[in-house]
Amino acid sequence: NDRVALHPEIRGLGPDPLSSPLFHDDFPYRLRKNPGRTVAAALLDQEVVAGLGNMLKCEVLFAARMSPWVKVGALLASQVDYLAGTIVGLVATASTFAVKNQPFPHRVFDRAGLPCTLCAADIVVDRMSQDGHLTWYCPSCQTLGREPTLFAG
Repeated sequence: NDRVALHPEIRGLGPDPLSSPLFHDDFPYRLRKNPGRTVAAALLDQEVVAGLGNMLKCEVLFAARMSPWVKVGALLASQVDYLAGTIVGLVATASTFAVKNQPFPHRVFDRAGLPCTLCAADIVVDRMSQDGHLTWYCPSCQTLGREPTLFAG
């Protein structure tokens, strides 16, 4: 109710992807408040989006094909909109699995060394994560925002 929404600890929370009718309006504004940080770190900030944990952070980045190192300030408006839609879709999917008491079918989270379900490259875990958590990702599929290299090897 309205009293709960005005509570000091709740008022600062970002929008809930499933219950906020203005999620697609509020999320981009909150995300862009800190353009120098990585999207991975921003997704775990409860003031940007409420309720995402490390598992969903990894799965959202994979579904959006975003590198864990892409900076918020480097994203185009269309990419932020796509990210918002990806968040809503994956949170809804994860909630459905939880309601049915079924395990969520992770595509990258906790799958280090296993083949990617799309390209068969090994899933990698970043142990020096910018957001203070381990980050699982596919180095072949998640290229958006990755710094190009001039020389291979």
